[in-house]
Amino acid sequence: MATVTTMNGQVRGEDLGVVDYHEHLAFDAPQWLLEADGDFQLNDPEKSAAELKTWIRAGGRTIIDMTAIDFGRNIAKVQRVGELVPEVHIVVITGYNKPYFCYPSVFETSEKDLVAACVKDITVGIDGTGVKAGIVKGGSGYNTMNEQDQMLLRVAAKVHLETGVPIITHTEGGTMGFEQVEYLESHGVKPERICLSHMDRNPDYWEHRRITQTGAYLGYDCPGKT
Repeated sequence: MATVTTMNGQVRGEDLGVVDYHEHLAFDAPQWLLEADGDFQLNDPEKSAAELKTWIRAGGRTIIDMTAIDFGRNIAKVQRVGELVPEVHIVVITGYNKPYFCYPSVFETSEKDLVAACVKDITVGIDGTGVKAGIVKGGSGYNTMNEQDQMLLRVAAKVHLETGVPIITHTEGGTMGFEQVEYLESHGVKPERICLSHMDRNPDYWEHRRITQTGAYLGYDCPGKT
């Protein structure tokens, strides 16, 4: 049985239980975004832990914190949530959400250096904590697959090929899912190693069907937005 990298080490797949594959436990949103919307933050580990406990009581066991580097990932706060709810398995990630959230410095950095930083998150640990990422993220904007979108997806593909961790992408409004799979596959990623987030926001059944025919996974995680 394969194992999954969690904040507390390797966990066998058979021990994961019920999994929430896409959640956010804590993050510090980019400053420019907070200036536009002061409520766009999730920075109280105690409150997150209280909500997480209700999910555990309902039968949950493993949760993936999908907060990417550009979205304000704060491993110390996620660790605190884990300390308050020790019975949960928490998986954290590396990679980038979408160009909209990225500071210009991301696109001024070489792909080689971005890949190296993500690989370090997986093999050594994040921000000196020793907590290792178990998933890499890439993404694109609404109905776009421009050069910046492609760069983030290429970084995810290269990290995946070097480390073997799966890819979970961000789709904006459930768009460009098929194109993401095509692009990642053209860079050596097998579709069955890809999961596309937020696809329930796209009501096009035929789009969902053609994606599943590639072998990629559809992520349905936005019931409150659909």
